This record gives sequence, structure tokens and C-alpha cells, in this order.
Amino acid sequence: MLFSFCQVYHIQGRIEESIEAINSAKDNQSRVLNRAQMEAPDMLTEQQKLAATICAELGQRCVDNRDYEKAIRCYKEAANHDDSDGKVQINCLKYQQCSMSVLTEIDPSVAGEKFQ
Repeated sequence: MLFSFCQVYHIQGRIEESIEAINSAKDNQSRVLNRAQMEAPDMLTEQQKLAATICAELGQRCVDNRDYEKAIRCYKEAANHDDSDGKVQINCLKYQQCSMSVLTEIDPSVAGEKFQ
């Protein structure tokens, strides 16, 4: 439900509400994953895919706000939940490269250290 609100808010241009809703959805999904591990292991894969979708959506919102470092963290978390989604892995690499390009322009010595 919160994930749907995120998408509606985004379409309406209500960026802060969109990010708040997706963060709430991410927190809720984290709790669902913890419970699923104990109570419903047969549903764990489905819940992990949903968590990956939520993290990837949050990553895209971060990209929209030009917060590439947070976007990278979100895409990495999405890949941890579901490593079969190639689009998530491509986005992660793409924004790592974008972030490194920005860092290199600011301070060339920092770029090599940032993503080790």
C-alpha cells in the first residue's frame, strides 16, 4: 500500500511525500522479511523480490534528487535481496560510475578510494 502511495505521490510531483512513503514501505518490508524467515520460509523468495523492488524504487528517487551515493546504496541493497535482477545491477554500476566522474572532477585523489 505504501509503495502505491509512493508512485502516486511521484506522479503528482510530491517528491518529499514519495520518498517518505517509500522509506516507510522499506521499513515495513524489512520487518516482513524478518518474520517470513521464521514463520513462512516458503514465502521468503517472494518477499525478497518485493524488498528488492522497493529498494530499487528508492534508488531511482535518489537518482532523481541527484543523490548518487544513496542511490548506489539502495541499488546494492536491492541486489542483495534479489541478485537475479540484472537491471538493478546495471543501475548500481551506472551510478557508481556517475558518482566517480563527479568526484574525479572535484578531487581526483578521492575517486579511487570512494568505492573500494
